[in-house]
Amino acid sequence: MFLLVVYIVLGIQVGLVDKMVSPQDHEGAGDHTSVYERVVLEFPGKKNVYLNSISVTLNPVQGHLYFFENEIGVLHKLDPTGGLTVLDTLEFPESNEYHFVESRRNGQALLFWEVGLGEVYEYEISSGLLRHLSDTDVNKLMYSHGAVLDTQGDLLSWGGYGFWEMRKLLLIYSMEKNEWLLGSDGFHDYQEYSYFHDIWYDSSQAKLDYLFNLLMENGDIRYNAGSYDIEGDRWESKRWFSVDKQGVDHRRSRPLFIQNSYLSDYNSGIHYLSNAQFYSSRTYEILRLDPEMFPNLRFVAGFYLAKENDWLLIGKDVDNSTTNLKVIRLPNEELKLSPIPSLSYPWVHARSYWWVGLLLVLIVVSIGVFAYRRKHFIGQKNDRSQVELGQNVQGVQVRFNGESVTITDDYVQRSWALIYRLKQSGQDLIRINDFDEEVFFDNHSGPFRSRKRKAVLKAVNRHIEEPILRVVINSIDKRYKDIELDLTLVTIS
Repeated sequence: MFLLVVYIVLGIQVGLVDKMVSPQDHEGAGDHTSVYERVVLEFPGKKNVYLNSISVTLNPVQGHLYFFENEIGVLHKLDPTGGLTVLDTLEFPESNEYHFVESRRNGQALLFWEVGLGEVYEYEISSGLLRHLSDTDVNKLMYSHGAVLDTQGDLLSWGGYGFWEMRKLLLIYSMEKNEWLLGSDGFHDYQEYSYFHDIWYDSSQAKLDYLFNLLMENGDIRYNAGSYDIEGDRWESKRWFSVDKQGVDHRRSRPLFIQNSYLSDYNSGIHYLSNAQFYSSRTYEILRLDPEMFPNLRFVAGFYLAKENDWLLIGKDVDNSTTNLKVIRLPNEELKLSPIPSLSYPWVHARSYWWVGLLLVLIVVSIGVFAYRRKHFIGQKNDRSQVELGQNVQGVQVRFNGESVTITDDYVQRSWALIYRLKQSGQDLIRINDFDEEVFFDNHSGPFRSRKRKAVLKAVNRHIEEPILRVVINSIDKRYKDIELDLTLVTIS
């Protein structure tokens, strides 16, 4: 059986080239002859970082994939045979953000909404008509949310962050009323910072399955898995657990903007999560795709074709040498998944009297530890918290008062690398625009940089009493801002 390879060029002119090759000719395909289609999407003249601005969704009826380039507003359609069509160039006059895209369940229209929630639009595929739907604005308060369409076509959005706090709300965009409504505010299961929130809609049981993770005070990452009964408005936590730190990327690492409506095989309870990872809503575990299936690909999205019982996996070369995306169609029975080793924890917010007693004990112990540390480390006038930076092949290593800190966020890691270079050169000031170019070079969105910069500065300063980095007004031109580095707090080795 031969594999069909179609090379498609995205640009002003779209070219289509067909080539028949055998299974062994496909790099990374191995012996898996069930991979009967591979489509290569080429982005000529673009850097790899631009993949971070592309939204993608699946048409559940025809099996088409829609790619929307947020930077330039171009909407593409990729059909199951590999044919690519430029549908339109869209403008959103009421919006200044990037947009998610999701196909209506009838496959006749696309929905667009802001990445932080807010304005909602509908694009009618047959006529090319773009309509502004929303009459209400939620003030863009839920970035990094999870969203899904229910059977009525309403948009359900849960979690995220905004205005410097985590959001535990379930909001519903009513297509009948064309406005955002509060669906539930009854989820109160965490306080710590979360990297992502995901929900998947099970129409057969009128429920949502959810998964999110937490960054604990000790730097540990813990996941919470559970479900939400829509009719009863009941949240139920099923499992708290952690996984092997070397075995999974804990961040919401999605180079493509995807949402959750068509990522689920509910017959087996399997949902695409991120990278080569899936989530089981039956065992409450994170699963990993067998790396030997596609050793030379890094996956960035996965959609489930319910009619054909197939998966569409979107990946790119592991060496990041190209911006090209590869779309692979894989029969469900060939999807080889295995659980990532995990460790279960008791429910974080157990509701019993023994928990209250334990809390009192922890408070007493914490007060004792705090008093001890304050006496031995803070009481001395000449003793200040110190940051020691070293560098090896893995990058910059960070130690606070002799204790190593694990950095999981790429932007925070880049910030420490920049601090290392500034300390080496004795430079204590950098223009805020130059800081953004150094740290956020893979995302050119002004609103994104502004929001992420605040989070990065908070992360850099969180382990030390005095701020290492802080924003100051430019001393020469008050219209501009700089970022000041306290060189006295940093040593390099």
